[in-house]
Amino acid sequence: MIPNASVPLFGVTYFGTGTPGCTGVNHLTATQSPIIGNPFFGLQCDNAPVNNVGFLFITDVINYSGSDTLGLGVVSYLDFIQSTQILAFYMPSGPNGTAAISIPVPNSPYLAGSQFSAQVFWYWAGQCAPPLPTSAPRPRSS
Repeated sequence: MIPNASVPLFGVTYFGTGTPGCTGVNHLTATQSPIIGNPFFGLQCDNAPVNNVGFLFITDVINYSGSDTLGLGVVSYLDFIQSTQILAFYMPSGPNGTAAISIPVPNSPYLAGSQFSAQVFWYWAGQCAPPLPTSAPRPRSS
């Protein structure tokens, strides 16, 4: 279940347009506010390829203009070159094309004031024929 994106979460900003896949634009949403020590924080994505695995990246530097830095045919709003922290996760999708991952926020005072952005990338092998077989939702920043 994807939460209502119109209900603002503290510390979460959505930006960019994303790159549509076979079922339209993906929407990456936060499950809860990313508060230090929150063990229930996570991310959800809809319109993903059915029973597939996406690659979720979290960085500490944003590329607000967006570009195809990785050469995959999708717009990335993450700055992989200037980031000093890059986290990568597998994000599996289910039979209805939704995906979710739990990312507990550590209880560390060193994270106070930090800003991270997340974006997931999907590969649409054989499921349809978009211009390129990849998609990415607009990213989320916290």
